Formats: sequence, C-alpha cells, structure tokens
Amino acid sequence: MADARDIETLVRAVTERVLARTSVAPAQPAVEPGATEARRRRLVMLLAAPSGHLKELAARVEQLIRAGWPVQTLTCEAAQAEIEQTGLRTRFGAEMQSLAEAGVSQVLAKLGAGDLLVLGTLGFAFVRRLRELDDDDPFVRLCSQALLGGVRVAAIKDDLSPVGIGAQGPLGQRAEDSLGDLAGLGIDLLPGAELPGWLEGLAAVDVTLSKAVGSLLTESDVEQIAASGERRLVLPAHCIVTPLAWSRAADLGLALLFADDD
Repeated sequence: MADARDIETLVRAVTERVLARTSVAPAQPAVEPGATEARRRRLVMLLAAPSGHLKELAARVEQLIRAGWPVQTLTCEAAQAEIEQTGLRTRFGAEMQSLAEAGVSQVLAKLGAGDLLVLGTLGFAFVRRLRELDDDDPFVRLCSQALLGGVRVAAIKDDLSPVGIGAQGPLGQRAEDSLGDLAGLGIDLLPGAELPGWLEGLAAVDVTLSKAVGSLLTESDVEQIAASGERRLVLPAHCIVTPLAWSRAADLGLALLFADDD
C-alpha cells in the first residue's frame, strides 16, 4: 500500500507540474446560467402526510428559497388542504403543487443524480408503506425510484420525534422503529432545524469537488465525493484518475464515468 501511495503522490506532482507548464486551467463542471457553484443541486420537498410542524417547515423552505436554493414542493391532498387553511402556501414557493398534478414520471424525468429529495412530513402509515415499497403510493414510488437512480433522499424526523409523540411507551418505540426503517432504506434523517445547515454543508462540498475533479482525481477526492452521498461522477474527458482513486471508488460504490461515456 505504501508503494501505491508513493505512486499516487508522484502522479499528483507530475500532473500539477505539467499543467503549470502548459497553463491548462482545470475544467469546471457545467453550472446552470446565473447559478453559483454552491447552488447546482435542486431540492424537491415532499409533504407526504399532514403534520403539526408545517409552519416551522414553511419558514425553513422560505429561508432556503431566499438563499437561492431551487425548491419544488410536492404535496399530498391532506397536506395541501392544511397549507391552504393555514395560509402558508406562498411560503412554500411558486413551484408548490400536488404530486398528483406534477406526475411521478415527470418529476423523476427532471431529477438529476445531484438533486435532493427531502421528506418534509412523515406519518406512521406512510413510513409503513415506504418500508413495504407499496407501489400504489405515488410518494413511495417517487422515493424508491429516486434512491435506485442515485438521488439522495433525506427525511425530517420532527413528526416522529419524542417531543411530538412522547418518549415513553409503545408509541415512542414505534416511532424509533419507523425511523430505523427509513435509515435502513438509505434515507438520511435530520431534525428540521438542521436542514439549512445540512444543505449548506452539501453546497460547500460541491464547491470543493468542482475544483478537485478538473484535471486530477485522487483517492482523497473519491472519499470526499462518496461521503457527500454521490454514487455517480462524470469526469472531464482529459481528467487523470490515479490507480488508488479507481480502487477506492470501487470499494465505496462510486461509479466513475468520463464525459464521452455518459
């Protein structure tokens, strides 16, 4: 392993020297016109159940939209009715609509591997359907297909938190088990208060990686990319991938593709 790391260091040094002599600037991943590097991801907020935390969630969505995040909010009928009754519609953004109106296939067609699905509301019945992969539920179908496609899915766990339902007794244990089921599906769990910080952390990783993968991809780059939740990375055609980077990517389940192969 020491020899392999020596080779990795040598490859990096030689590449940097060659690039310096030829004045080749590292290529940057494409960014939508007018967007910053830290805003390449699109966030789809899913309200799959009614919730007692809609007001707090609406405030966070509004905060994200103001900060420049592209947010689309998709609701179930019960959540949409609750939003209308409480006057929160405008706070969820102009792209709010029911999932029935948007259509699961149309939403999936627009999702990229770097985009994010966030389950903003939860309920025991919905988690059970998701655990059982009930294809009749459009939210379950959207989440399962997104996970299979490499899209990162997170869930705000406030609806099933001990504060909301009581920490003791069978109901608390049921909530804990339900959250465990979501984690077992590969869904990130976080309190609603941590959502803005979590997203900013992903944005910071995006900026770092956009600079890292221009001309040379190393083992440490691969580890950082995989840690961010990515499962697929398209590299510029001229990018050099070190042997350790190839090996580590295979270990971590990160698919490396060149632009010509995509």
